[in-house]
Amino acid sequence: MRLSDLKQGQTGIIRQVGGGGQLRQHFLDMGLIQGTEITYIKAAPMGDPIEYRIWGYELTLRKDDGAKIEIELVEKREGKKETGERRKTMYQYQDQKEMRRALNGKMIVMLVGIMLVMTALTSSLSYGMRCWSMAGMADKGNEEVLEALKQIDITSGTLRACSVVYYIQAVIETMVGIFCFRLNNRLDKVALLWKMSLGILGLEVLAGVALTAMHMISPFMIISNLLLPLFLLWAVSGLKKVAKNHPDRIYAVEPNNRKKGKEADKTSVQPKKAGQKKSLMEHATQVTPENITPLELTRELEKEDANVTEEVQEASEEEVAEVTETKEEKKETQEQE
Repeated sequence: MRLSDLKQGQTGIIRQVGGGGQLRQHFLDMGLIQGTEITYIKAAPMGDPIEYRIWGYELTLRKDDGAKIEIELVEKREGKKETGERRKTMYQYQDQKEMRRALNGKMIVMLVGIMLVMTALTSSLSYGMRCWSMAGMADKGNEEVLEALKQIDITSGTLRACSVVYYIQAVIETMVGIFCFRLNNRLDKVALLWKMSLGILGLEVLAGVALTAMHMISPFMIISNLLLPLFLLWAVSGLKKVAKNHPDRIYAVEPNNRKKGKEADKTSVQPKKAGQKKSLMEHATQVTPENITPLELTRELEKEDANVTEEVQEASEEEVAEVTETKEEKKETQEQE
């Protein structure tokens, strides 16, 4: 039975996903995987496309696409709960989707960071130095430079202003690139990456407008300069979704075993102390009577300390008395002699 053969209100279980290449991958990305229940909700006024419910959300498919998916019709049962196998399949699909999103975001942020640094050093900085050099040559009266500036109707002061814009652009691109390269795997720093992505995008827009107004670049160059910031913004938005779904998660992708070992060594001390404290408490509960409160226990210990102090004082008084008796006996014996 095909998915397109379902009637309104009927439910089926997907047995095989047809199509080939990108179409089949598109079906799988939408959650149309084997063993999943799908329910016919309603159709468009003309009967095509059709709205289905799968994984708790509504999905719209055309009949031609539904004919490529083979299903098994099941009876509708009230209060039916998902089986353990289906629930496990759903969680696995969601985890794979989150992992793919985190990995793609991490890699794109890292690559964009590297490309931003390269662009800053090879393009922005180079253009800035060239503009500053040409402005100096124009101030010295170089005829070729003056003729070229006259043809494009700009002055040496405009060249110096363009050079300053390029220098600022190079510095900011370098800083953002370094931060992206270092923080590409940190979900706890995704808010900072998001602000930096918006900042570099705004910088590229302002620099492009300024350079276009100075007749240094064409509007097409503005669009090309926005590609890297837009890619960065898209990648960071994916990492933001992962961070929102996993607020306690620090890394987008878990680091390698060596880093894990170092972190484990740092965190292994605290559980050991906690274990020692727990064993001491267990020993105290074993030694201490069951029906005694902490206040009563403290009073008992104070009483014992007081008793010990009294015993020591009594013992010292007895020793002093013995010593005095022995001295008196010695005196008496000496007098008799």
